[in-house]
Amino acid sequence: MRLWLRDRWCEIEEQPVAFLRVMTARVKYEIDVLMPGYTHLRRAQSIRWSHWIFNYGSAFVTDLERLREFIKRIDRSPLGSGTLVGNLFGIDRDAIAKNLGFDGTINNSMAAIVDRDFVVEALQWSATLMQRILRGAEDLILYSTAKFGFVRLADAYSTGSNLMPQRRNLTP
Repeated sequence: MRLWLRDRWCEIEEQPVAFLRVMTARVKYEIDVLMPGYTHLRRAQSIRWSHWIFNYGSAFVTDLERLREFIKRIDRSPLGSGTLVGNLFGIDRDAIAKNLGFDGTINNSMAAIVDRDFVVEALQWSATLMQRILRGAEDLILYSTAKFGFVRLADAYSTGSNLMPQRRNLTP
């Protein structure tokens, strides 16, 4: 399970990095764009659009740091630990770990076999990231409504209404 998670998370790591590059480019390009800032859906003060973007960018940097820390923690091989107190077969755990690309082994055989904290940590990281993405998407949807109207979503993300063709509905 560790091997699979480590490999998948290393692949997943590329996605937030690519997203942060796009966000950084948008921040630089749109540095002078102003928008109303809101608290509790009420206009509060003017802010830069880039500041709104950077709010999410900062959070994604934190998420990326957490992901990298997680990858370091799971990059330890449990293989050859035996069921309880190691194994009696003279298995070279370090060689197995090296051959599988692990950074090392889990030092305690019991911890190597019974620990599932890394699964919970993977789920927690995923849930946190999805919550951030959802919050940003909700903001964009809200800002694209007629009431707010300062964001326009591309037609690729919307369809016409059955009753009102001029109206654009978001397509999930």
